Amino acid sequence: MHMSTRLAAADEPQLLPLCNYIDAFDRKRRAALTFDGNIIKESDCPSPILDYSKRDHYYVFVEFVAYGLLLLQDCWAGRNKLFLCNPLRGEVLELPKPLQDCSKDFLLPRSLTSYGIGFDSATNSYKIVRLGREPRNNLEIEVYTLGTHSWRHASPSSIRRSNNKLQLQCLSEFGLSAYGDMHWKNWEFGSDHEARIISFDFKNEQLNETPLPDFGCQGKHYRRFRLINLRGFLAVVSFQSDRHIEIWMLKDYYEKVKETWVREYRISTQVWARGSDPDHNGLFRAANISFWRERQQFEIGVSSRGLLFVEALGRQVFVLDLQRNCLWHLDCPQSYNFFKKITIIFSYTGGVFSLRQFGNPIAKKPQKYNFLKTVHRVFVSP
Repeated sequence: MHMSTRLAAADEPQLLPLCNYIDAFDRKRRAALTFDGNIIKESDCPSPILDYSKRDHYYVFVEFVAYGLLLLQDCWAGRNKLFLCNPLRGEVLELPKPLQDCSKDFLLPRSLTSYGIGFDSATNSYKIVRLGREPRNNLEIEVYTLGTHSWRHASPSSIRRSNNKLQLQCLSEFGLSAYGDMHWKNWEFGSDHEARIISFDFKNEQLNETPLPDFGCQGKHYRRFRLINLRGFLAVVSFQSDRHIEIWMLKDYYEKVKETWVREYRISTQVWARGSDPDHNGLFRAANISFWRERQQFEIGVSSRGLLFVEALGRQVFVLDLQRNCLWHLDCPQSYNFFKKITIIFSYTGGVFSLRQFGNPIAKKPQKYNFLKTVHRVFVSP
């Protein structure tokens, strides 16, 4: 299929269910999924996003999915390589090693180190950030600009300002890309696990706090809200009670004031199921459900039609339909094994640029990348 056709198949946000690590025992190909308002199905793009070899040994962590790119860290047998993958173009860009040894990143709690990618409009460049702790337990920020030779430390003044504002004890496992920056939930143990949003500004290369909307005194508990990118806006899905789900959207990111949050949706947690009652668009009442209780853990996927809530191991799938303003249960047949063995559902849109502009080509695909059957071209940072 022609490249333009393959990319067009991913113009709309699609769902990419992944485990946060990929090993040699995971034989499943991973295709992007679409949701048309009624069913979930594999996208029309004939090639899977990821397809793994059954012969090679590998142990790979997924660090982020953004801009149609996946950052992967290969931890098999001490390789500890970071590389960007553009699945739809079949390209890999091998990155330099960070300044701090990242070989033990996979042994650390995932909340103590994190990667993100963003765009610096001042220099017209894409950058990757690595947040972590150095041996004395101080915050460490490293930045890599795509197409350059090496990582570098963020300026000492930026790190001091970030350290003064933030105690980086616990981060949400994956960052969220919006407005060209990267955003995480951050909370401290104790203080009733009150959380906030921290954002990495790729232009000034520093962390800032993005204020939360004013949605109640209990609303800042880290289990009571989730971050999503909804139609290009940073948004919060808030679980303030067992009766309603609210979605707040940040309409002016650069003002950095809570007044720029707007509550766009307030939808009942009453669950509907498919039926034949024409008065309710083919839906009938089922039961209420809580999305924030500790024993019920859901991942959220964002599609153009609404939000999908997937319970752990794919036991239940619910659709928050933003066109009908209702929540309904999606009856997935047993043949739907899309959500087995996953820990997160990324929103995925096809890669917007080729990685060839950021590295030198390798004539023959190195053996260490053979486990990725969909990769055909490998580049190495200069």
